[in-house]
Amino acid sequence: PESILIQESSTPDTHISAIPSSIEALTKEALEMANGIMKEYPNSVDSICLMANTCRSLGRSEEALTHWKRCLEIDATRSEIYDGIGRIAMQKGDSAEAVSMWRKALEVNPKIPKVGIRLARALMSLEQATETVEVLKKEVKNSPESNWSHFLLGQAYYQLKDYKKAKRHYEEAARIEPEHTNAY
Repeated sequence: PESILIQESSTPDTHISAIPSSIEALTKEALEMANGIMKEYPNSVDSICLMANTCRSLGRSEEALTHWKRCLEIDATRSEIYDGIGRIAMQKGDSAEAVSMWRKALEVNPKIPKVGIRLARALMSLEQATETVEVLKKEVKNSPESNWSHFLLGQAYYQLKDYKKAKRHYEEAARIEPEHTNAY
């Protein structure tokens, strides 16, 4: 692949290294690596999940979805599979499907990172503020220092016109992460 030169320091006589500049080449390499692992271990949920994650990361949602569904056929007890399908559904604007998948992910593993927040955002997009509050109360309990949990809980309370609780959670989000300007 083509390369660009990056100088590692500001002095002119320091070491200069080349890095690949072609996104297409890196994409191809990532897919080849994931595909090679999947071919080596064709019935391994881990290798198929790797391929699904690689495809999703590269914007190949339909391919990722195919791999996630194959994972479900092999092992429906893996929360990350439901999370992956939920993320693709949300990307497509299908909040109801995303909610369904993220609820399943949380049934399998109630402490899977960030899924509660994703579920809350999907519920809010469906204007289900009461359910959003219930989800986020659990998130705040599990991760009291999560500024996003507090911020979203503030938004949910705001939608419910409970301005006192909304303010309290916005303030908590700002306390945890002072640069979280949306919380002000």
